[in-house]
Amino acid sequence: MATIIPGEASETDDDDDNDGDNNDCNDYNESNMRQADNSEQNDEEMRKWNLNKTQQNLWGLHVDEKLEERWRSFGYDTVKLIERQALMQRKQFENLKQNLSNTQHALQVLF
Repeated sequence: MATIIPGEASETDDDDDNDGDNNDCNDYNESNMRQADNSEQNDEEMRKWNLNKTQQNLWGLHVDEKLEERWRSFGYDTVKLIERQALMQRKQFENLKQNLSNTQHALQVLF
């Protein structure tokens, strides 16, 4: 299997047979090891920070829950109001439709 080394690609296959490739590979592996160590440290710091952030936000969650409940209640009330308003309009529409039907029937009887 070929080892992938970051950097410029060689122009010919002869350039790939250099003895210095092992050193480049070792440098790359050492670089990866350092990056892995740094990311482990960052993960630990993030866990500590998230724990503290979570503890700080516990009070905020209650406020958010209350706010969410108020918005749900407001939304429910709004939907109920719209349904009541639409009910009146639907009744008026049904009455108009019935009156139009009665008028058409009366006109058909006359003519």
